[in-house]
This record gives sequence, structure tokens and C-alpha cells, in this order.
Amino acid sequence: MRKCFFVTPIGDKGSKVRIHSDQVLRHLLKPVCSELDFDPIRVDKIAKTSVLTDDIFNHLKDDDLVIVDITDHNPNVFLELGYRMGLGRPYIIIQDCEYKANYPFDISNIRIMSYSLDLDGIETSKSELSSFIKNTDFSSLNTINVFPDVPGESNLEVIREPDGGISINVK
Repeated sequence: MRKCFFVTPIGDKGSKVRIHSDQVLRHLLKPVCSELDFDPIRVDKIAKTSVLTDDIFNHLKDDDLVIVDITDHNPNVFLELGYRMGLGRPYIIIQDCEYKANYPFDISNIRIMSYSLDLDGIETSKSELSSFIKNTDFSSLNTINVFPDVPGESNLEVIREPDGGISINVK
């Protein structure tokens, strides 16, 4: 089974952000991923003792597919999206259709799948996500090459700071 890492704002237990993320995972990602032989993984669902940021960056680097929910324009989500983009590995960007916002310039030219979790829209959203995944080129390293000067390589370097923070530098 292939791995699909789900990048999303998670928030505190019981928060609106966590409830929304749980619904996207349960009602959209899990059914579609299961049908297409992917195991959807969200970092807070990993049951082991480990460093959270190591888990995140290992999944971003190693998993077959990353699905990124940019709803709410969470800065951590964009950092993780940028890292995956720099690797040139397959990813899909999604956003809740209820969230009306302009896309940041750097991703405004990339297809973003709009989804709905309401009863009338979820089946359409599942069908669209399934199509996005089926139409993803998993044989090519650079699905969407946002760094054309370095085909097949990452020009991003992740640095763990002494205080536990992370910096990303362009090489």
C-alpha cells in the first residue's frame, strides 16, 4: 500500500480547526485513498514516541503522495507545502470551498482542488480527488517543477535550530 501524507492545520482537541481536519480526513481522504490503495497519514495520528517535526519532514520527503489543505492559510501548512514542492515529489493542494480567500501568488498558477463536506458536495469532492490522484504522474520526480534550475533535486535545506525550531534555506 502506498503512503499519502495529509498536511493540514490540526489545532487543539475539540477546536473548530481539529473538527474540520478530522472531517476532511474521515469523509474525503480516507474513502478515496482506501479505494486507490493509499494509506492516509496525518501526523497527530502516528502512534509512536518520536520527534514531531522529524516525522513531518520524513513523511514529506518519503511518502508517495502529499495532500495539502490550505484552508485558513496556516503558515505551517505553507512551509510544509514549500518543502514538498522543493523536492519535486507529487502533491495535491485542496481547499474548502466555504473558505473565500485569494491564493498566495507563489501558488496561484497551480490547480487547487476545491472541496465541500456538505451532504450535496461530498460525493462530487470524492470523485474529483480520485481523479486528481489518478492523474498524478508518480513516475516523474518533478510533477510540477517550481524550481526549474534544479531538475530532479531539492534546493531546500532543512536546519534544526538549537531551540527546537526549524529553518528552511535555499541552497
